[in-house]
Amino acid sequence: MEKIIRQLEIEVKGLFHKDSSGHDFHHLKRTLSNALVIQKKEGGDELIIAVAAFLHDIHRIIQNESGTFCSPKDSLPKVKAILDRTILTEAQKDKVLYCIEFHEEYNFSENGKTVDDIETLILQDADNLDALGAIGIGRTFSYGGANNISL
Repeated sequence: MEKIIRQLEIEVKGLFHKDSSGHDFHHLKRTLSNALVIQKKEGGDELIIAVAAFLHDIHRIIQNESGTFCSPKDSLPKVKAILDRTILTEAQKDKVLYCIEFHEEYNFSENGKTVDDIETLILQDADNLDALGAIGIGRTFSYGGANNISL
């Protein structure tokens, strides 16, 4: 797992180095760390969770580059291209893509898909944890500033 994460870290760091929206490389690292802590307690496939945590915000990069909304689902071809450069099996890639596609869908949403697999649920929780506390407040201001949203 460590070899794959190091490989992704090199590639992803270059993609996220210009982000000013709070969805930067450091957010990915914190999400990864949160996800692994949760996984140790709750279970799930550690490799799938780790890779998904590291790639879950590729849609933010596409959105920043294009200036138009990009959903996680819209980012899957780019994520797949990154995954194809790893040694993951096709089944593992499919599971990572599923986690990323649905990581912003919540069971309480009227129109959202209900997810119940542990890997996606852990990714959701790990991502949301990074929106709490002092880090979350800082990220909120960064996001607002990057998107010209006034207080």
